[in-house]
Amino acid sequence: MRASFDLGGHIFVGGKGMDHLNQFCDILHDWWIKYRRLDPNLPVYEDFDESDCRFLIPIAIHGDEGRGRYKRPIMIFSFQPILTNFEGQANLKGATYLNRLLFTAIPSSMYAKSDKTIDTLVEAMISDFNSLYQHGFRVMTPDGHAVVFRPVYVGLKGSAPERLRTDPMHTYAIGYGKDENASVLVILVKECEHFGHRGNLQSKFDRAFESFATWCKTTRKHTSITGFSKKEFKMSGTNLYPRGGGKGHDTGVLGAWLETELATVRTDLLEPKLVEIVQVMKYMNKASCKFWRTLYANGIFLEREAAECAVAAGWQMIEAYASLANMTAQLSWCYFKMRPKCHMHGHIVLSIAHQVQLEGYAVNPTVWMTWQDEDFIGKIARASRRQHARTCPIRTIQMSLITYRRHWKSSFGIS
Repeated sequence: MRASFDLGGHIFVGGKGMDHLNQFCDILHDWWIKYRRLDPNLPVYEDFDESDCRFLIPIAIHGDEGRGRYKRPIMIFSFQPILTNFEGQANLKGATYLNRLLFTAIPSSMYAKSDKTIDTLVEAMISDFNSLYQHGFRVMTPDGHAVVFRPVYVGLKGSAPERLRTDPMHTYAIGYGKDENASVLVILVKECEHFGHRGNLQSKFDRAFESFATWCKTTRKHTSITGFSKKEFKMSGTNLYPRGGGKGHDTGVLGAWLETELATVRTDLLEPKLVEIVQVMKYMNKASCKFWRTLYANGIFLEREAAECAVAAGWQMIEAYASLANMTAQLSWCYFKMRPKCHMHGHIVLSIAHQVQLEGYAVNPTVWMTWQDEDFIGKIARASRRQHARTCPIRTIQMSLITYRRHWKSSFGIS
């Protein structure tokens, strides 16, 4: 962090450098005052005065595994400022080398049950942050004054018993949202024969994918899905519940396409038992699209109108999903598998509802999303694949520092 400020501090000053320090310090102050009403138990409010908030940098920590050399796991720890721009948007955009800092990368061979390497490194990270929190680090402002900045740990992204920050991406996009889209699609293809009744099931899947591919090309959406099939939706063997369908990013793309397809389904041509199911699927899909579009359209804080809209849509998503699971089960169909992540999604909605009820605004759950973190881990993991096992941690960090320098030079004009 000291080195970042020595080179202009762009990562921690909204991407604009020290020339905009005073303006960004005002943003930091306002953020802490607003956040205090939603999370008043943070120790920082007892340790420092309100005037100090101008120089307190809220940070989040993230840790997850990537695929290292020979596809073996490698644990990657990083940290990031929550405020990365002057517009109040969540840390979800831009090159990850410009808004995240690597702490360490450890091959799986170093964190076996009997090995204490990972525990020692985590303790070192905690010690470093505690020292910076207590003593801070001095920074010279453009007008020649010295100020002391301190990083403040706000949460661990993903899930943890202490200061749990639920990640909506893993809850929905890589969670039950895949089941939702797969079930809706298979019902349209198999039960409703929306894409034609000719041929076997695979022929119907092929026609559905042709429609999906055309829509992606027309709307300029990218997808990793290369075809629809029983294998793609993991329906083979004893596992009859449709699930999966591409990567996490594809959940949103597939959901948006299904929105257009559901709008064209003619319920007057369906069997009576399918009419209500299709109507509820339309209701659920519309609520899902509204929920996520509301969150992405707003910044770190959701004001009352946006928060109430998200809460209403969020409850509708869960209610409709549970109803569809019940309705299809009564027909002895295996669709809309109920998972614990459906319950976790309810906690996300409930948290927004409680905050807006108490204070009139809420923290946007997208703050804790790990889309960019997953991208960052992929980049570090790829760099580690070229390193020898014995020197992997240090060489990966050294290679990453070179990449940081190249990105900072290109984006921030650092020599």
